[in-house]
Amino acid sequence: EVQPVHPHLFEASLDKPVYNGGPISEDRGFILHKPKDYYESSVQMTDDLAVTTSRDILSVLGTEAEPSDYLVALGYSGWSAGQLESEL
Repeated sequence: EVQPVHPHLFEASLDKPVYNGGPISEDRGFILHKPKDYYESSVQMTDDLAVTTSRDILSVLGTEAEPSDYLVALGYSGWSAGQLESEL
């Protein structure tokens, strides 16, 4: 008999999409969430938004300890100084 990897996963969490954050570092994940809980690399961006890139948040996703609202993205978009202006 095969045992589940994480036996207490929330079914609703399994339906959450993983977004494409951009073409840079597509092997890296970024979790955007409400800044209620803080993890090793959490950075609060605004009163309502934090971003976490450390693995410690992964252990709570899909469980009752997960952030109430979160979004998972792989990769990001970035520009060097002046690059975006020259492309527009």
